[in-house]
This record gives sequence, structure tokens and C-alpha cells, in this order.
Amino acid sequence: MLGKKKSATGRVIDLVCGMKIDPATAAATREHNGTTFYFCSKGCAKTFDSDPHRYEQA
Repeated sequence: MLGKKKSATGRVIDLVCGMKIDPATAAATREHNGTTFYFCSKGCAKTFDSDPHRYEQA
């Protein structure tokens, strides 16, 4: 899943908006079905919260 997968630069992709972010400085994180997802903003985390199953398929 992209929320957890790190790129060569150590960044992850926010599944909601597609932004590459450093997991160490992510604005928010969520655990879902054993996977940690990282978000660039609390707004993206809130969007994820409304339908997490939509994003776990990404």
C-alpha cells in the first residue's frame, strides 16, 4: 500500500491527495488493518477516516 511504502528518498505518498511526505514529519497518521498511513494534513486524515476502505485498495 502506498501509505506505508517508502520511495528511494524515504518519503511516502499521502493516499488522499498524492503528495509525497516524510513520515517523520507527517501531520497525521492512521492505523488501519495493520498498516500505518501517513498524511500531509489533518484534512487528508479526516477524509481518509470517512472511508478508509476506499484507500486501502490503492
